[in-house]
Amino acid sequence: MTEKNKANKPENRQDEEQKSQNKVKVEDVGNLKKKVHVTIPESGVKNKHDEMFSELRNSAQIPGFRIGHAPQKLVEKRFGKEISADIRNSLIGDSIGEAIEQAKLKTLGEPEIDLDKIELPDKGDFEFSFDVEVQPEFKLPGLKGIKVTKKVFEPEDSRVNQALENIRANRTSYEKTEKPTREGDSVTASVKITGKNVEHENPRVQVRVAPSVVEGIPLPKLAEKLAGKKAGHSVSIKTTCPDTHPKEDWQSKPVMIDLTVKEVQRKNIPELNDDFAAEFGFDSVAGMKKHIAEDLRSRMDAESRQDMRTQVSRYLINHTDFELPEGFTKRHTAEALNRRQLKLMQYGIPREKIEENLAELQASVDQETVEGLKLSLIVQRIAEDLEIEISPAKINARIAQMAHQYGKRPERFKQDLVNNGMINQVTAAVLEEEVMEKLLGDAKIEEKKPEKKKAPTQKKTVKKTKKKKAVTKAKKKTKKNRKEVRGKIRKQS
Repeated sequence: MTEKNKANKPENRQDEEQKSQNKVKVEDVGNLKKKVHVTIPESGVKNKHDEMFSELRNSAQIPGFRIGHAPQKLVEKRFGKEISADIRNSLIGDSIGEAIEQAKLKTLGEPEIDLDKIELPDKGDFEFSFDVEVQPEFKLPGLKGIKVTKKVFEPEDSRVNQALENIRANRTSYEKTEKPTREGDSVTASVKITGKNVEHENPRVQVRVAPSVVEGIPLPKLAEKLAGKKAGHSVSIKTTCPDTHPKEDWQSKPVMIDLTVKEVQRKNIPELNDDFAAEFGFDSVAGMKKHIAEDLRSRMDAESRQDMRTQVSRYLINHTDFELPEGFTKRHTAEALNRRQLKLMQYGIPREKIEENLAELQASVDQETVEGLKLSLIVQRIAEDLEIEISPAKINARIAQMAHQYGKRPERFKQDLVNNGMINQVTAAVLEEEVMEKLLGDAKIEEKKPEKKKAPTQKKTVKKTKKKKAVTKAKKKTKKNRKEVRGKIRKQS
């Protein structure tokens, strides 16, 4: 390399050469958990020290000197203690990613590091460590020729009627009422939560007279407690916080929840008639039902396809053996709940209905979390092996589809997903579908029509009739036998 090229060498290249001098050591500290020890040589610490003090010198205001002209040693003496933590944090931040890459670790989640326990030495090498959970190693099962059953559905009147009820539910409005609460009403209340080392108040929460979640705590019997209450009435509920609660100091703790009703809003569902159908562009309810039946048939085809994807998912989970890191599973419990909600949203289930069942969903999320996370890792591995990538266009197409179902503009709906932290779930769902479609293309598919359920009353009636006939026949035969026996006795006498 010429002297000229050396002079023009980019600073980031110099940084990379400096980083490569760091020593990295890895040790096992638990199930799929590693402790990474990093040693940054004294030269690296000095370079960072000089770099940061040089920047500070150009902006520091020191009496008697113009900005940028104070001596380096004076700047160090004046700001040494204050900037020491910044040098430490910068060195750690620059080194963690490089250490993980150098150790060839496939991590899950963010590294765990306690900065308060790490001090920058006055001289010598700088040593620190951090914990990180890593992806499990596993062997994929056979991906070709997976046996799958395709169910062929036809829409029934009951499903058409249920779809109509869902449309009505989405047009539900609420009006303030002075009457006592009843099931389905919306209640504005203040909440106070107390327990051991737990003290929390919220002057305004919105709950429904239905199974609900208050401040992250499932209350499956809230409807019973709130029923018949008016503004000013209070209810107290003794329960236990879930061990997956977002606030760690609340987890698994017994608490008392006091709710004071401030306002009751009555649910109003529009009447199903031709005027209601006209709002959606139909001449009558009958015309609306016909359209729903056609749309439902299309949805049922999609459900059949989803059922096949589920069969493939179950095959992958059952035939791929590995464990998950405990911390990783715990952190993603809430994410699994969001994913379940997302699927319900894709099927057009009203938000109100989803919220009603939120407590039950949260109660059953533990097993779903493990299976969901396992499937996610398996899908990622298959996507890598088969080189399957998801384009931004496909993500936007899915968001546009969901936005249409809720009557919102795609860009607004996308922003809502970002704000709610659910945009990553959309990407994961699309990737999963792409992988499943690829596997279904190589699967052995057998079509099967669902068996029609026989009316149980008819079956019981037939059984009872047959049984009655058999008993009557037996009685007649017994009478006949008795007559024959009596006749023989008379002849003999």
